[in-house]
Amino acid sequence: MIIIFVIVLFFLLGFAALGIDVGYMYSVRNDLQRSVDSGALAGAFALHDGGWVSGPLPPAPVETKARDRARYFATRDPVGGMPLDNGAITVGFPAVNRIQVTAQDNVNLFFAGVLGVPAVLLSATATGLAEPVDQNVECLTPLAFPYPYVDNILFPNNNWDPGEPVFDSCNPADRINTLCQGGGWGVPGGTLTSLQVANTPPSGNPATEWGDIFPLYICGDNSDSDLTRRIRTPCWDGCNAISINDLVTPKPHPTYMPTINEINSNLIGGDPGASWDSGSNLPVSLDPNYSGDNWLLSPRVMRVMLYDPRDGPIGGRIRIRRFAAFWVLNASNPPDVSNRFVMGYLVPDSAVGDTSGSPLLIEPSLKTTRLVQ
Repeated sequence: MIIIFVIVLFFLLGFAALGIDVGYMYSVRNDLQRSVDSGALAGAFALHDGGWVSGPLPPAPVETKARDRARYFATRDPVGGMPLDNGAITVGFPAVNRIQVTAQDNVNLFFAGVLGVPAVLLSATATGLAEPVDQNVECLTPLAFPYPYVDNILFPNNNWDPGEPVFDSCNPADRINTLCQGGGWGVPGGTLTSLQVANTPPSGNPATEWGDIFPLYICGDNSDSDLTRRIRTPCWDGCNAISINDLVTPKPHPTYMPTINEINSNLIGGDPGASWDSGSNLPVSLDPNYSGDNWLLSPRVMRVMLYDPRDGPIGGRIRIRRFAAFWVLNASNPPDVSNRFVMGYLVPDSAVGDTSGSPLLIEPSLKTTRLVQ
């Protein structure tokens, strides 16, 4: 009987270890996951702060703030009934707009020690992301830009032709241009290139029209004065929230002189002498109101809509695929309407930075914070 009891007791302890210790490990593991989730979200939120940059890592002050916030919030909740030690938290930055938080805890078990397993090391990981918002974006300039493409068929015609490469998902760590000569967004060696302002709305002939910058009817616009007022002050009527799935109508052509003139007089003229710095991939202004991190307040920064030239016109309308910020370098309005163009740079949407203090939402991207792991 003693021998049988010992054997049965051994199995009972094994079941107890399985039922109690494994359950306890799951409970502690959930505590760890909750802690790193909190840390990753708090750290990612800090990535919205600081100077605007592009590159593989956030700037040092932003990185320090994000790391400190992640550690602080990850250690607020108890893990297994005990505070989590700060040394158990590891923080990394997989990208300029991502933070990864990992926590480990050595958990003492109850019954498994009898079986030679007194403790087990548990870990959990979470990754937070600060990303652009692409739904219901406010304060849009009524201009639609095509995705960057290589204009290598019928070159140079400043239009998208069937078969030309289109870059709808590009690495934004480097400079982004309206056209990528020989490479995608951010590919070193891409040169700044202009796009024509369309002379007619898209009629289905992509070889001559599709791939232009189009002035657009949005939210009830119906005249040249509506268009120019919205270029000058994108929120002038407070009614221009648009989803990326929306279709908008290109403005009919008598002339695009008001559009070009408005860009020249109020956008470029509002920040004269500004230039694009190829080293930082950001604009530089001579006006102290727009210098340094305040460049995003410059009137040259427009929030615009992007469309895919491969879509083709849909009932004479353009389907919006994405939102972006465009920094205007110059615009030309010669008598020959076929040579009117806007030249500038698309601003990297992976940049991190403070939201604008201006009533207008003119920062490069509205941002949101979420967990991706």
